[in-house]
Amino acid sequence: MTPTAPTSLSSITHWIGGTPWNGLVDRWGEVYNPAQGEPAARVAFADAATVDAAVAAASAAARTWGRTSLAARARILFAFRELVERRKRDLAEILTREHGKVLSDATGEVTRGLEVVEFACGLPHLLKGEFSENVSTDVDSYSIRQPLGDGADVDVPDRHRLRQHIHPQTVGKGSIGGSVLR
Repeated sequence: MTPTAPTSLSSITHWIGGTPWNGLVDRWGEVYNPAQGEPAARVAFADAATVDAAVAAASAAARTWGRTSLAARARILFAFRELVERRKRDLAEILTREHGKVLSDATGEVTRGLEVVEFACGLPHLLKGEFSENVSTDVDSYSIRQPLGDGADVDVPDRHRLRQHIHPQTVGKGSIGGSVLR
């Protein structure tokens, strides 16, 4: 296998284990600017070994994240929310460049994503259980809420935005891939 020759286009590579991946890339694809119809960047295609490395890193990170307290998760989500808010225009410009949206529509898309992150910041409160004393003679009732899935039950009318609606909630709940992370 021979790697694709270097190009003057900017390169988008994988992000594995919290760092940019710098392994050999055998195949690249072009990312087109939809407004101009010209290549704007190139993206690395993963082979099976690269996918395996990404899955292994994600599995290890998920186990650690699942043991992170709800309070710590909420703090991280709040920090993420502030970062997205500060970089809102930059993110909208990326959406414009890569998806061909006008800037006002792209800004609205980022704003809608922020609303979901804000909701996810409140998940510790929503995941609290309940306790009712003496619901019947000498009977107390309680509930313990635990995430059981990856948030795929979230009702989102626009399929292209499904990930931006599910991921903050999934991260907040500490569940990924249909299982509780503990």
